[in-house]
Formats: sequence, C-alpha cells, structure tokens
Amino acid sequence: MQNNKNIAMVIGTELAPGTVQLNGEAEWLKGEGLPYLDKITIDPDLKNLYYGPFLKLEGKDFAVFKVKPNWLRYLRLDLVTEKEDYYQII
Repeated sequence: MQNNKNIAMVIGTELAPGTVQLNGEAEWLKGEGLPYLDKITIDPDLKNLYYGPFLKLEGKDFAVFKVKPNWLRYLRLDLVTEKEDYYQII
C-alpha cells in the first residue's frame, strides 16, 4: 500500500448475510497514526470495545492507514430467495 494507494476492501459480518464493500485510496499516516494505535492498546475502555487479533501480536511493527473511499456499498443476501441487494452508500 506504500507503493500503490489504490485499494479494495470487503468487510463481512457474522450476524447477517451481508458485506460492506469499498474502493478507494489509502494514505499511510506514518507517525501520525501511532497515537490511535497506542490509545487502543492502552485504554482499557477501548480495549473492551474492540480487541482486534493484531493487538495480540508481539514484536511486530504496525502501520496506520487512512482510507478515502471512492465508492462504498452494502450487499445484503436474502437467504430465502438468494437475491443480492446492493445499497450504494457513496
């Protein structure tokens, strides 16, 4: 992502058969992003709300990226009809 800022992401959910999909550009925050990562790893309230598996990795370097989406949509799959419904958000 440091050499090519164009990204595509799909984020799935386990509660409902759907995904959030986006296409956009990523910007490496370098030192600017580290306070966000530090706050998540240190603040007990945030740690209880969110504990990504990457926080369990010891001795690893992390990078924080800001993503600017060009488009964003939600895909919902109806389990009965197997119909896909897309909802454009951006």
